[in-house]
Amino acid sequence: MEKIAKIAGVSKAAVSFALNDKPGISQATRNQILKIAEELNYVPRRKIKKILLFFF
Repeated sequence: MEKIAKIAGVSKAAVSFALNDKPGISQATRNQILKIAEELNYVPRRKIKKILLFFF
């Protein structure tokens, strides 16, 4: 999340809001963050944990 925040020029909290679909940021900022996350192939840790638990 820190890398996304740095590239987008926003706080880590803003990235968290965007990735968790929470209110508190503009739609334009949300779209920018989601685009950057997709370009970086960002996968949230909780999703990784679920995948690992499924396979092991």
